Amino acid sequence: MRALKLQRGNYPTKPMRSPERELDRQLAAGIAEGDREALSRLLTRHLQPLYTYLERRLGPEHDELISQSVMSTFEEALSKLQPYARGTASLPMRLWLIKLANRHLSRSKREIKPAADDAKENREVAELRRAILAIPARQQDALSLALFEEMSAREIAQALGVRPGRAMHLLRAGLKRAAVIAIERPR
Repeated sequence: MRALKLQRGNYPTKPMRSPERELDRQLAAGIAEGDREALSRLLTRHLQPLYTYLERRLGPEHDELISQSVMSTFEEALSKLQPYARGTASLPMRLWLIKLANRHLSRSKREIKPAADDAKENREVAELRRAILAIPARQQDALSLALFEEMSAREIAQALGVRPGRAMHLLRAGLKRAAVIAIERPR
């Protein structure tokens, strides 16, 4: 797990150009023009990482909810690809998709509960997931991104649409609450 470090300073306001962002821009532009191959490549590129993130966050026992969240995320993303097609999007597509997926999870009417049988999982991971599922949604989002996606505080801030200081606050508060829950929970 990468250490969470936040440095003070000015942050770039212009989107950075990387080969990955350029590829996403080209694929989004192709989709806007009706290129089915571009759609297939975009889905191939981002579907599995998004599914894996949600599975790590919720646990494999929530496969139906994960699948619904991934589908809803891509439906919404495909209707809002214009900034990516124009090259003016402020977030890398991966972070944007995670942000949309977290929003879909928070809108979900179902209460997410850990499975009773965690025998297949590492015991510590199962306990961590239970503690994370018991804290407020924004703190869940921040901790899940830090622990399961190994994102920095700056990346978490981008994904959640908050300032880096707020992301650090969510991380600290979430860690404290999760620790208290893990300590208080009978084994």
